[in-house]
Amino acid sequence: MAKPVFLFIILLSIVCTLHYLRTDPPWSRNAYVFYVTQDTYACSALINVFILRHLFYTKYRIIILVSDEVSTVYYEAFANLGASVIEKDPPPLHSQSVAYYHGCLLKLVAFSLIDLKPPLERIITMDADQLILRDLDHAFDLPLTSVSAPKAYWIDNHTYSSTLMAFKPSQRLWDKVSGAMLSVPADTYDMDIMNRLFHDTFEELPGTYGTLNSHWEDNNTPTWFTSPEDQRIKPTLDEDLRELFTRVHVLHFTAVGKPWMYDVEELWARRPEAHPILIEQWAFWRTSALQLCPSDIIDHV
Repeated sequence: MAKPVFLFIILLSIVCTLHYLRTDPPWSRNAYVFYVTQDTYACSALINVFILRHLFYTKYRIIILVSDEVSTVYYEAFANLGASVIEKDPPPLHSQSVAYYHGCLLKLVAFSLIDLKPPLERIITMDADQLILRDLDHAFDLPLTSVSAPKAYWIDNHTYSSTLMAFKPSQRLWDKVSGAMLSVPADTYDMDIMNRLFHDTFEELPGTYGTLNSHWEDNNTPTWFTSPEDQRIKPTLDEDLRELFTRVHVLHFTAVGKPWMYDVEELWARRPEAHPILIEQWAFWRTSALQLCPSDIIDHV
C-alpha cells in the first residue's frame, strides 16, 4: 500500500513542478517603465534602475523606451542591470511647441505595451529626471480601476501630474491615449493630454510619489505636508524639511535645473540660502552618475 502512495506523491510533485515552469512568475506581470530621448536622461534613468535593482531589490520587470537620439552604449548598461530596451519613435508634438518638450510624448507610448510576453498586468511609468528614494513595489498592489497619479500640487489642487502614473495596460486604454496623440494642439504636452482624458477618473496617489525638490531650494513645504502629530513643540522649518525628505517616495528635479547642469560647488554659489538637503540630493545624483553612466555626462561631483 505504501508503494502506490509514494508513487502518487512523486507524480503529483512532477505535475506541480511542470505547472510552475509553464506559469509566469508573479513578478513578470508588472513593470516599471522609463522613457529617454537624450543621453542625460538615459543616465538618470540608469541611476533609478540601479536603485530599484540594488537598493530595493525589485524583481519586477524594468523597461526603457528609447528614441534613436540615445547612444547605444546605454543599451548594454541597461541590460547589465536587467532592464529591457525597446526602441520607439516619440509621437510628434505640434510644430509650434516648445523645443524643451521635444520627445515628451514617448512617455505615453508606455500605454502601448499590451502585446509583450508574458503580458503585463500593471505598469508604473516614470520620468527619468527623478530620484526614487523609497521602495515602490507596493504601488503595484494598490487599488486601481483607471489611471493613478499624484496631484501637480505646485499648479493647483485639481491638476494631476504625469511624472509617475500607474495603470492596467489594455487595448481600450491605448486606443484612448493614442487617439489623443493623432492631432496634438499647440502648447499641449503629455500632462495636458492625460488631464484632458482622465481628469474625472484619475485615482489620486499621495504627493510623496511626485515631490518637487524645489522645497529644499525655497525652504518651504508642500500644502499636503503635515508635521508629526505627536510632537508637543511645533517643529522648526528645518525639522519639517528633514521630515518631508524621509517621506518622499519619488523626488522630481526642478530646483535650479537638472543635476547634470551644475556641479555641487556651483549649486551652492547659485543657491547659498538653500537647505543642505538640496546639496545632498545633487551630490547623490552626480556621484551615482560618475559610477554608473557610460558616456561623459559629468566628470566630477
